[in-house]
Amino acid sequence: MIGGKYRLRYVLGEGGMGMVWLAHNDVLHIDVAIKFIRREVNSTEATLRLAQEARAAARIDHPSIVRVLDFGESDHRDPYIVMEVLRGEQLVEAIERRKRFAPTAALRILLPIASALAAAHDRRIVHRDLKPENIFLVKNDRGDITPKIVDFGIAKVWSETAGGDVTMAGTVLGSPDYMSPEQARGITDVDGQTDVWAFSVVLYETITGQKPFQGGNYHDLVAAILVKDATPITELGAGDATLWSIIARGLAKERSGRWRTMRDMGVALALWATEQGVEEDVTGTSIAVHWLSEGGQRPLSERPATRAPRGSAGQETLASEDVARLDAARQDIARQDIARPTGGLWLVAVLAVAAIAVLGALGLALFSQRAVPARDSGAE
Repeated sequence: MIGGKYRLRYVLGEGGMGMVWLAHNDVLHIDVAIKFIRREVNSTEATLRLAQEARAAARIDHPSIVRVLDFGESDHRDPYIVMEVLRGEQLVEAIERRKRFAPTAALRILLPIASALAAAHDRRIVHRDLKPENIFLVKNDRGDITPKIVDFGIAKVWSETAGGDVTMAGTVLGSPDYMSPEQARGITDVDGQTDVWAFSVVLYETITGQKPFQGGNYHDLVAAILVKDATPITELGAGDATLWSIIARGLAKERSGRWRTMRDMGVALALWATEQGVEEDVTGTSIAVHWLSEGGQRPLSERPATRAPRGSAGQETLASEDVARLDAARQDIARQDIARPTGGLWLVAVLAVAAIAVLGALGLALFSQRAVPARDSGAE
């Protein structure tokens, strides 16, 4: 019995730093997951890191971040975190099984993750270890899927000082394949740009089935991250030049060359997805409402529960100010020149935007009549 109410049942999984048990809360009569630090690595620093993980996750109210329910120490002074039980599979397992996802299917899964990261960054929390193993595809009894970020074990509260960081100076943190160049250099004052990089690597891997940077050993991998360019996704038979330009910007070697915020990258990806006829992410949330409309100005932790309002003909409509906002977002992306490699294709897209602005409701009605992709998160 832990904490006077948690009855341990069996180990759900374990890693280098800790293990997670399935437990039963005898007071509330619910199952929970409890994470302990492994005895052999338990230390003051490890305890502080676990406490930081609990506080970081608990501070972010977002449906795509694992819920932390409690924190404490056992009678043997072993620190632990109590979390919700997640049933489903890791994204890495889905990639291994399916090999790759169609870009639209991948974005339906990963746009909620982008929203969760943006919510974390709003609270000045950077995850620092985003990877497919730390993205869990939770499936409920109805078969609905909610992607969730787990394991804030090396999360950092970034600020003007080194105050919230419990890692030793010069320590390289993060999984090698997903480390940003600044992490690979051992820089500790990382910010949200590190998560933008890792998210871009995860998206690249999800739609191509391979990681953008590879090496025969750790040093070769770090060298690739620091100096080599990733193979365009179009050369691997995935997506198009516009989608690649969005991802490539997230993989810029210098932080100043990446998307300014996770939200900016999410908006660009949402625009691309809607142009492919995708209306909802895998959770059923309207992409237009959440990312592109007036509702996109709400904090990203507030996930709309309903879709955009419908007109009398049963078609989704956007208010005139939302059309203007969508047009402004498109123009901003064009000004940022993210699609320079596409040449004439991007010119066609810009002209299409102008046409939508002129046609107004008619254009929007035609847009909303496109087929909605199946709720299945698998490859198309």
